[in-house]
Amino acid sequence: MGNNRTLVSSQLDAAMQVLDGLWTELAPRFLGLITTSGHMLTHVAGSFRGSVDSLASLASGSFAATRQLTLLMDGCDLNVMYQEGCDVNIYISQVTEDVLLVICFGKGTQLGKVRLMAGRAKEPLALALESADEPAAPVPGGDDYARGVSQAIDELLSIEGEQSGTD
Repeated sequence: MGNNRTLVSSQLDAAMQVLDGLWTELAPRFLGLITTSGHMLTHVAGSFRGSVDSLASLASGSFAATRQLTLLMDGCDLNVMYQEGCDVNIYISQVTEDVLLVICFGKGTQLGKVRLMAGRAKEPLALALESADEPAAPVPGGDDYARGVSQAIDELLSIEGEQSGTD
C-alpha cells in the first residue's frame, strides 16, 4: 500500500471484522487502521468527536518520530507506542510495514488488556491486508498490448525523425 496500492472491499470487510471484535472487547473511544503516511483506512469512532483525518496524520507522525528517536538512541526498532493522557490513552501498534492500529481508550480500560487484545488482533489484521501488498494479476493479452503500443510509438517517432531530417 505504501506504493500507491489500494485495498479492495473484501480486505476492508475482513479488517473490520477484526476491529469489531476489538471494539466489543475494549469499548475504546476510537479504533482504527491508518497508513504510516497518515491516511485513514477504516475506523470506528465511539465517543471520539474530532477529525479522524487529523488523528491519522498526527498519530502516524508521532509514531514515525518516536520510532526514529528509538533507533537513534538504542538501535532498537519500535513496533508499539503508548501515550498516557489525562483522560485518554493512545496505543499504536504496527500491523504491517505500512499500516498502524490506533486505539484510544479511557482510564477505565486496563493497558494490559489493550496490549493483549491488540497483540491477538495483529496477525488477523495483517492477513486481511496481506493481499494488498501482492502485485496485481496480469491482464490477459496485456503484454501483447504493451508491445503493440511500444511499436506504434517507435514507428511514430521514427516517422517524425525522418520528417524533421528532411527539412
